[in-house]
Amino acid sequence: MKMEFEYRYYVNAAYDIGMVAGLGYKIPVFVQYEDFNPVASTVDGSNEDKYKTKTTTIGLNFFPVDQVVLKADYAMKEVDSKDEDIFSFGLGFVF
Repeated sequence: MKMEFEYRYYVNAAYDIGMVAGLGYKIPVFVQYEDFNPVASTVDGSNEDKYKTKTTTIGLNFFPVDQVVLKADYAMKEVDSKDEDIFSFGLGFVF
């Protein structure tokens, strides 16, 4: 009988460089690491490792006002030992 353990986790750390530099804006930079497998325990136990995903993301958020954020990040993703790099830019707001 094969014993399997399912796990998934992520770690995120951020630091506001805007406050440190005295810029008057919040500019948190961050790094995030994810490690998961969405099908770690399938019924037949086949091909589970090919979905193992690891992602390291670095980026920053810029808050020009409290209700608006501009976001940019760069993700380095590995799935089934294949690398993919992704750049994202976004806009968020609270209304």
